[in-house]
Amino acid sequence: MLGRLLLPEIEEMVRNRQFRQLKETLSELPVPDLAELISDLEESDLVVVFRLLSKDVATEVFEYLDFPEQQALLDSLRGEQIRHILEEMSPDDRTQLLEELPPKAAQRLILMLSPEERQVAQTLLNYPEESVGRTMTPDYIYLKPAMTVEQSLAKIRRLGINRETVYALYVIDQDRRLIGTVSLRELVTSPLDATVADVMEEAVISVTATTDREEAADLFKKYDLIALPVVDRDSKLLGIVTFDDIMDIVEREHDEDVQLQAAVLPTEDPYLTARWTSLVRRRVPWLAALLVAESGGAVLLSRYEDFLQAEIALALFLPVMIATGGNTGTQSAALVIRAIATGEVAISDGWKLLAREMAVSTMLALLLGILSIPLVLFVAPDKPLIAVCVGLGLAAIVTISNLCGALLPLLFKKLRMDPALMSGPFIATMMDVVGLYVYLRISMAILLN
Repeated sequence: MLGRLLLPEIEEMVRNRQFRQLKETLSELPVPDLAELISDLEESDLVVVFRLLSKDVATEVFEYLDFPEQQALLDSLRGEQIRHILEEMSPDDRTQLLEELPPKAAQRLILMLSPEERQVAQTLLNYPEESVGRTMTPDYIYLKPAMTVEQSLAKIRRLGINRETVYALYVIDQDRRLIGTVSLRELVTSPLDATVADVMEEAVISVTATTDREEAADLFKKYDLIALPVVDRDSKLLGIVTFDDIMDIVEREHDEDVQLQAAVLPTEDPYLTARWTSLVRRRVPWLAALLVAESGGAVLLSRYEDFLQAEIALALFLPVMIATGGNTGTQSAALVIRAIATGEVAISDGWKLLAREMAVSTMLALLLGILSIPLVLFVAPDKPLIAVCVGLGLAAIVTISNLCGALLPLLFKKLRMDPALMSGPFIATMMDVVGLYVYLRISMAILLN
């Protein structure tokens, strides 16, 4: 917020080349505000302002920036400046940057690293996408069970400045196997001559490097963690994932789900800075697919054209059927997708979900079916059989769409697909075609007998 308030003043100092005054102003801003300020600048001004920052502050600010601003800086800075930033970045933030870049550009940056940092970067990038391994950092503090509290605190003071967190500390044996955890609070409040083995907790919540990021996020929420250790198959400690990194993941996953539910290809590009051609590319595939799917309704209506011409009153309520079916399915899909995302519903809960939604569907169908009858009679008072057709058709459509909206996201989850793909537009489109067929078949069964 502070950065944006100062934006006009900063832009004026850049135009007037008041670099000394600008440098003094920038030095007084916190890193998050600096990142916010730089993100709002034009690209040419962005580079000027960034170069006025001290090396350490520049690295911290760089980590806060979104990928488009990071890429603009990488294209403008000299090789030595880039190398310093990459060397000083936390491994997890650096991995996120490298996986966003084209392969050739990422490889060029990796080759600029020192042999030690290069090995760390390549190790993290070798883990599967969306896995915890891509997010973890090897910058943690470990303790040995035989160490005293005094020795442990001395180690924390010596190494803590360069570590991701000092509030959660991990205890390993001689083979680097994770055997316990201890908090900084526990160390500070324990006698100095006590050993780590005396104060550590042996029950440790951990994940492997190939664990999905969303599963790790669920563990943070369930156990109220500030950091999560990552181990290999032999329980050897590889790194940690911190709370702030998991929050970034949760935010990205939420943004992706919101876009998928609106039938838009996900992207992290800011809306106002994204090219209009990019916006079109993200939307047109889904819209084209939905257009083709919706044409199924036109084909269906053409086959029942004669029947609808004979019973024209039925056609008056086609929009009602389509809209109600889509709305019902969208509602149930949204509730179940959220329940899956928060861990309230798992694949193993399929039968429970089916039983629950059967009860909900029955009640919704009964209420909406009965409600529709007087509405039909108001529009067509001399067509009581049409009211029966609409009531029964609506009840059937509501039942089917509610069950589909609830169960299809769970099916997608079982197939290892994102449940958010079963979004409102897809449910609505599917129920347009299915609802039309059900409505017309019920109407024919009533009116032609």
